[in-house]
Amino acid sequence: WAAARADDIEVDQVPPYLLDGLSSAAGVGVSTGSVVISSPSLDADSLVYQAVTDVTRWRGQLRAYRVSQGYGREPCATKARGELCERADAPYWVASATVRDPADRIILTQVDGTPGAFEPSMFDVLSDAQKRGLLGCPRAPAAWIGDFAHCSLDLSWEQDPLHDARRTLALQRIEWLRGDSSRETGEDGGLRQRDGHLLGDILRSNIVFVGAPGGRFNDPDYIRFRGPDGWRDRPPVVYVGANDGMLHAFDANDGEELFAFVPESVYPHLADLSVPDYGRADGGVPKQAFVDGRLNAADAKFTDQQGRGGWRTVLVGSLGLGAQGVYALNVTDPLSVTARSAGELVLWEFTDASGSDADDGALDGRDLGYSLAEPAIVRIDDDLHDG
Repeated sequence: WAAARADDIEVDQVPPYLLDGLSSAAGVGVSTGSVVISSPSLDADSLVYQAVTDVTRWRGQLRAYRVSQGYGREPCATKARGELCERADAPYWVASATVRDPADRIILTQVDGTPGAFEPSMFDVLSDAQKRGLLGCPRAPAAWIGDFAHCSLDLSWEQDPLHDARRTLALQRIEWLRGDSSRETGEDGGLRQRDGHLLGDILRSNIVFVGAPGGRFNDPDYIRFRGPDGWRDRPPVVYVGANDGMLHAFDANDGEELFAFVPESVYPHLADLSVPDYGRADGGVPKQAFVDGRLNAADAKFTDQQGRGGWRTVLVGSLGLGAQGVYALNVTDPLSVTARSAGELVLWEFTDASGSDADDGALDGRDLGYSLAEPAIVRIDDDLHDG
C-alpha cells in the first residue's frame, strides 16, 4: 500500500475556545469524548463533531455544531468568529436522532469469515461461535452446564427440546440490535428499553472525518483518483465506533446513518446488550466493550497481486477492549453501500482466532492482544519477487 491520511483535525488540534464551548454540554452522568473539525481552516461549511455518552444508561450521541465566521457573516451573524453557532446542549444535529427505520438500516457483518448482511435471515449460516454469542452462551466452555448445557450441543440443536424457542430469541435479538423496539419491556421476558436511542456509548473510539481524497502523491493514477473524474466531490462521512456492537457511518452534513458494520469478533457478548438489567450500577449483566477502539483512514494503493489494483480510501479500526482484533473497510464510495454489497465494503478482519497450526504460521493472529492505539496505515514494499 501507499497511504495518505484522511484530512481531519482531532481533539488535540481543536482550538481551545471551541473545546470550552463544547465542555459546557457535560452534566451529571455525561462523558464528552472525541472531538473533530471537518476542515483545517474555518469556513462557512465547517462543522465540529463531538461524541457524548450518558454513562447512567450507556448510550451515546454524535453531535455536530456550526462555527461562526464573525459578526455579520453566515452561518450565524450574531456570534464572534470561532464561537459555536449553537448552544452546546442544542446541537446543529444529533446523529442518534437520525437513525433510519430498522427495516431500512444497512448493517453489514462477517458471516463465518464472509461479508454479509446483519439480519435475521443470516442466522443459520453463522459460525457456531457467532450463534452462541446471540444465544447468550458464556465464552468459556467450562460454563456450558445447567441452563447453558445447550451451548455444548451441535448447534443444529436436534438434541435440544427448546431449540425453536432459543432460535426465536436469537432472531429477536438481531432485530433488536437493528433497532426494533417492539419487544422492549425492560422486564424479564422482554428486551432492554432504549427509548428510541439506538446509538451505544462511545468511550475509546475516536471520530474520523473522511471527505475528498487529500493526499499529496504525484502519481498520475492518484491525481486522477482525487480529481474531477475521481472522488474530488465525494460527500463527507464521519465514522465512529460504539459499544452497541457496531461501527457507524454518518452523513457528515446532516447526521443520517448511511451504514453500520458488526465485526465478527464482537459476537460473544452481543446478547448481553438486550438484557433488561444490562450495565446497571446496582447489579445485573456487566457493562461490556464492543467496537471500542480507535480508527484511522487513508488513501491506499492496492497492487494487482491483491486483485483490487488501484487507489482506494480505507478505514482501519481496532476494537479496543471489545475484542482482540482489527478490521479494514473500503470506504471509497460510502453512498453505494447496500445490504448486498458487503463484499465490496469489508476488506478483512484479523483477530486472535486468525491462523492455525495447519497454515505454518501464515496470518497467525493467535498472539494478538487488545489494541488500544490508533492503527497505523503505512506504505510498504509488497513486491514479493524482489529478492
